[in-house]
Amino acid sequence: MTPPDANLPDRPDYVAVTYFKAPIERVRRVFTDPADQAINFGGKTEIGEVGERWIRHASDKWPAITGGVLAKEPAGCLVLTWGFDANPPPDHVEFLIEPAANGVTRVTIKQHHSRDWPEDLTNGALQGWNALLAGPKTLVETGTPLPAPF
Repeated sequence: MTPPDANLPDRPDYVAVTYFKAPIERVRRVFTDPADQAINFGGKTEIGEVGERWIRHASDKWPAITGGVLAKEPAGCLVLTWGFDANPPPDHVEFLIEPAANGVTRVTIKQHHSRDWPEDLTNGALQGWNALLAGPKTLVETGTPLPAPF
């Protein structure tokens, strides 16, 4: 579902997948509800509608990340451009939320880079995506978010 862009590689640079023991509607909501977004994206986050801006405000642990909303579908697809203020978008991240089986929901994150990133940022992003998936999974399955610093 990644929108075509001549600057993006054919394959994502990073893919993360996890499974939630929860109905797909609840998993979709955890990625789109403003109250849940603050927990899931590591701080106050605002995700607009398609064509609008999104921002994850800076915190003590994370710098601000900004970008645009390319897709935000009720069926379970969210596609965002992202970058830091010093390196604005056009990198993309795609969240796919799909039914698996027996009431289980699969969430896949695909990250596409349009440029080379320094190794420290790449390693931080890998840790960040894994934490980002662990946060909503814990919230949905237990009703309680992970403790800080997640």
